[in-house]
Amino acid sequence: MAISFLLLSCNTARTVVENSTSKIIFAAGPKTIVYSTNKDYSHNVPVTMNAEHNRIISYPAPTDIYYQGKLAYPTPLDNGYWLDNRGINKNTVFLSYTYEEYAKLTSVPSLDELLKKVIGLYPFEQLWDCGVRTQYKDETKELNRLIHSQFKGCVSLLPSIGQH
Repeated sequence: MAISFLLLSCNTARTVVENSTSKIIFAAGPKTIVYSTNKDYSHNVPVTMNAEHNRIISYPAPTDIYYQGKLAYPTPLDNGYWLDNRGINKNTVFLSYTYEEYAKLTSVPSLDELLKKVIGLYPFEQLWDCGVRTQYKDETKELNRLIHSQFKGCVSLLPSIGQH
C-alpha cells in the first residue's frame, strides 16, 4: 500500500497546449513567467503583497536573490518584456532596493521598512504564464518567438489581458 501511495504521489498533472509554432507544457515545476511593466524595475527587488496590496506576505532574504549563482535580474526579451528569475506573480511589487543594495544587507529589513520601500503598487502591464521552464532549450529565442506570436498558448495572469 505504501508503494502504491508513493507511485501515485509522483504522478503529476500536466496540460499541453499546442499551436502551429510551439507546444507549451503546463505542469509542476518552475514557471516561465514573462512580463512587461509600466516602468523599468529590472534592477529592483520584487516582493509579494496580499491581494489588497496593503501588506507584504513574502519577501526574500538578502541571500535569496540569486538565480544560478548570479543576482536574479530578469532576463531581457524582445519588445520590452522580461523573463522572471525570482518567482513573481500578479501580487508582486518592487522595492526601491536594487539587487546590489539588497544583497549587501546583513539581515532582512522589518516589514514596516520593506513596505516603505515599495515603489508602484500595480507595476505590471502584462504578465504571462508560458508553461514550465524546463521545456525550453533556448529560452530567449523561444520566448521571443512567443512574444511575436502575441503569446499564443500562454495564459494571462492579469484579468484585463484575457487568455490566449
